[in-house]
Amino acid sequence: MRQLSFDDRLRSNTQQLRTKRRNLVWPAIRKRLKTHRRFICFFLSFASIALAAGIWLSQPGTISKVNNEFNSNVKTLSINFGLKVNNVYSEGRSKTSISDLLEAIGIQRGDPILNFDAESAKDRVESLGWVKSAQITRKLPDNIHIKIIERRPFALWQNEGKIVLIDREGSVINDALTDVYSHLPIIVGKNARETAPILFQTIAEEPYLYERVVAAVRIGNRRWDIIFEGGIRVYLPEINMSKAWSRLASANLENNFFDSDVKVIDLRFPDRMILRINTNKIDNEKTT
Repeated sequence: MRQLSFDDRLRSNTQQLRTKRRNLVWPAIRKRLKTHRRFICFFLSFASIALAAGIWLSQPGTISKVNNEFNSNVKTLSINFGLKVNNVYSEGRSKTSISDLLEAIGIQRGDPILNFDAESAKDRVESLGWVKSAQITRKLPDNIHIKIIERRPFALWQNEGKIVLIDREGSVINDALTDVYSHLPIIVGKNARETAPILFQTIAEEPYLYERVVAAVRIGNRRWDIIFEGGIRVYLPEINMSKAWSRLASANLENNFFDSDVKVIDLRFPDRMILRINTNKIDNEKTT
């Protein structure tokens, strides 16, 4: 019997090792494939369906058609289960008209409540002049609840021959003015609406003077002139407006400008106050 060489024994051992490894590996692979066969089949099926759906939805008008059908189904289900609008309740409404409010929320009695978009309705309601903020909620099965905070009239803004009603923040409320608001102060000027809140916060610090203000005129988009009842005009400075206003209040306690012949009070200089007298009134008194 021929003795095998070293190379022959090495080749034989290698072949046996490969055969043994193959016998161990392939059964394990076949067992794993059998175990995950359902998952693989499901994944391939899902991928095929997703691909087909993607191709179908990519066709023009398909998404719109699906959306319309979905809304139609929601509407039908809502009505069948009694989920339709029967009542709209409002809270905090005083100046805002009912018709404007209902038009803004964009819903009518009998409409499906599940189709109602509260966020969009909120944006529309807050665009109404009197409404400062709004909260709109659906109360299933059939109620819509609206809670609003209205703006408070603060002044009349005159610009380019037009007068509108504004609140303390300078937001326009409306231009349908009545005599109800004739007592409010008038602010005049192109940019007066935006800067008026700071002005009125300052002049309100002296209530005695503030109660006699009838108008405020924005000068050169830099400073203000204040007009009191009786026609006295005050030139406020561009800076340190609050300090100048306090100085006027102190001087008025000693001189009572409202019972005098003063026509103009110039506060634009920090170290002095310039007064202009109504000479016409003095001359008239002398001739009588």
